[in-house]
Amino acid sequence: MSTQQINPSAQSRPGTSSVTVTITPEKGRPDAAGQGTAAGSGTGPAPEPAAGAPAGTAAEAPGERPAPSSATPPRRIVNSLMWAVVLPLAAVAAGFLSQYPFGMLYLGIVVTLVVVATTAVIAGARWNRVIAATLASLCVFALPFFAGPTAYQLYAERLGHAVTAHITPGTHCHVQDATGAAEELTERQNCVGQFEPGQSVVLFRDPFGVLHPWVEPTGSRTVPSGSLATSGVLFALSTLLILSAGLRRRTPPAS
Repeated sequence: MSTQQINPSAQSRPGTSSVTVTITPEKGRPDAAGQGTAAGSGTGPAPEPAAGAPAGTAAEAPGERPAPSSATPPRRIVNSLMWAVVLPLAAVAAGFLSQYPFGMLYLGIVVTLVVVATTAVIAGARWNRVIAATLASLCVFALPFFAGPTAYQLYAERLGHAVTAHITPGTHCHVQDATGAAEELTERQNCVGQFEPGQSVVLFRDPFGVLHPWVEPTGSRTVPSGSLATSGVLFALSTLLILSAGLRRRTPPAS
């Protein structure tokens, strides 16, 4: 674009004319110094920094994405919490299952081994947390041995029918109830030879008639706090270790 300016002072003098020409370069064409951007080259001006950005900060390119956040994704939290609850609960169920007759003891052992192996694979191999996986596997392995009898006793004493019986003379674990039914008790039913022959005891019978009765010297339905505390600590440790391994999981190195 070119414009012409006429000097007024020159017109006032006779026989003198002066014309001043000012040339303004158009956008998209190179100027006299060779600077500028050719039209149609596809390259726009450099992006300006955003308003309020600190000095010296380079402007973000149009196609550049911000760095991912370091916060734990919600999906990882849900997945870790799921395994942290399911695996200890499965260990408790295996311990309680082993208290049933008809060979359920062997089924409980199989379920326990499956739970231990699953814990080791998920926390150790998949999440790459070997130490947490080892400790969690030990906890879920020990959990059925404590939580199983505790759950059995809690179920029998809270929901079972109390029946008065007595130890058969000359024995320590053979009982006969008021109806005349007699049976031999075992250690799994809380009889370890601590009763005297002829002593009166109380049998807590399963309301569904599947589990063997649980024997107590009195009709108290209070579960010892020691067994409950041990089972609770093992369950809590298993949950925390698995949850910690899941939240802090690492991607295995590429081979």
